[in-house]
Amino acid sequence: MAYYEIIIRIVLATVLGGLIGIERQAKLRPAGFKTHVLVCVGSATIMILSELMFRKYYLEFGMTSDPARLGAQVISGVGFLGAGTIIHQGVNVRGLTTAASLWVVAAIGLAIGSGFYFLGITVSLGIMFILFIFNSLYGQFQSKTDIICIKIELLNKPKPLGAIDMVMARNNDKILDVDFINSDLDEIESDPTAVIYIQYLLKLPPHYDPNLLVEQLQEIAGVIQVDKP
Repeated sequence: MAYYEIIIRIVLATVLGGLIGIERQAKLRPAGFKTHVLVCVGSATIMILSELMFRKYYLEFGMTSDPARLGAQVISGVGFLGAGTIIHQGVNVRGLTTAASLWVVAAIGLAIGSGFYFLGITVSLGIMFILFIFNSLYGQFQSKTDIICIKIELLNKPKPLGAIDMVMARNNDKILDVDFINSDLDEIESDPTAVIYIQYLLKLPPHYDPNLLVEQLQEIAGVIQVDKP
């Protein structure tokens, strides 16, 4: 393999991995520009190494091996890296898109490292279309007025917390984010008489009155105050 061919593959893997990482970086995701570039270039490097090892041992010793073996280990290994970007927050799971993009970037790196440029570029363009264009289209169809923020002050007991979840589930409210805004959660965790503050970001069903939700939450025993900023 000529040196210029290795340079082309590494540079192309850097560019394609970086383009996908830019979108994740812009959204402040755990794995951003640099992570995607490293995964893509690393995958390309391993695939180039597989090809070089195959040529070396075949020409010098007549031994044949499967160049895809190292590439297969990349796909398995990136799965652990992707799992590290998945965050469980209350009833929500975040980071799935970033984990999936890392996995695809690894595949793109393997394609470029194998010399299949058209495949790698085509997949990269498709992923960029999904991440950039689909998000814009989804935002146009999603009504921003149906997304509200609710702050709840309640006693630190399991019963009101469970009742809040039941009310939201009954109303088909989609929980987008949950944030415990107490600064001393560790201190009040074992104190059932302590007051905690939880902030919910909700996506309400179409034409649903948010004031009705506030009234339902206010009626729960243990809930002190419900505010809708």
